[in-house]
Amino acid sequence: MTDLPDPTAHVRRARPEDAPSLAVVHVQAWRETYPGLLSDELLANLSVPEHEAMWRDILASTDAPGAWLAHVGGDVVGFTLVRAPHDDDAPRPHELGMMYVLDA
Repeated sequence: MTDLPDPTAHVRRARPEDAPSLAVVHVQAWRETYPGLLSDELLANLSVPEHEAMWRDILASTDAPGAWLAHVGGDVVGFTLVRAPHDDDAPRPHELGMMYVLDA
């Protein structure tokens, strides 16, 4: 039997130094998820540096309840973001803001 990499996804809280990896996964996930729903031009013009700046802001914020990432063999393959609700009359103090996992 050969030594295959561990295919198990591990989840941990995202840290500020994860912003570059989260940005790459975020852009790739949109490109995998939204063809036919969003314009090809919009998807082609998604910016990893802009998403990285967004993730740096999110991860530096003390207002956000949290972001978690999934990694397999050290590679980030997905993430989730929990945030305060947009609606003032929301029944709970938090909501799922984003959740993406790469096709692979």
